[in-house]
Amino acid sequence: MFLVVVAFFGDTGKVVLAKAESFQDVFLNFSSSALALFAIRSLFFVVRDFFSLSSLTRSTLAVVLLLMGLEMLAGHAVYVSAFTSCLVFACMLALSVGVSTLHECHEKPLSDLRAF
Repeated sequence: MFLVVVAFFGDTGKVVLAKAESFQDVFLNFSSSALALFAIRSLFFVVRDFFSLSSLTRSTLAVVLLLMGLEMLAGHAVYVSAFTSCLVFACMLALSVGVSTLHECHEKPLSDLRAF
């Protein structure tokens, strides 16, 4: 556990130093790092609940990561804007949640649905 904490703070220190070189405002550097540290914990629970939401999200995440890797490898030959890639990835995740919700809804008998 100690090694994980040391690795985390060592990696965080690199990010803070990189930001210090980019921005000269000390308040901006400190406040953005503090906000990120507080938000990371709650984002973990959001992502965990999102993955438990449907059965296809893990497979879709694998496809999204594969497409991101291909985009990085072919980045010098093919230009894809950041907005376009974010839009495609968000649509893929929304579609996977929708398809798995419809699939789970068709598997339930009508007696279970009337209980709500």
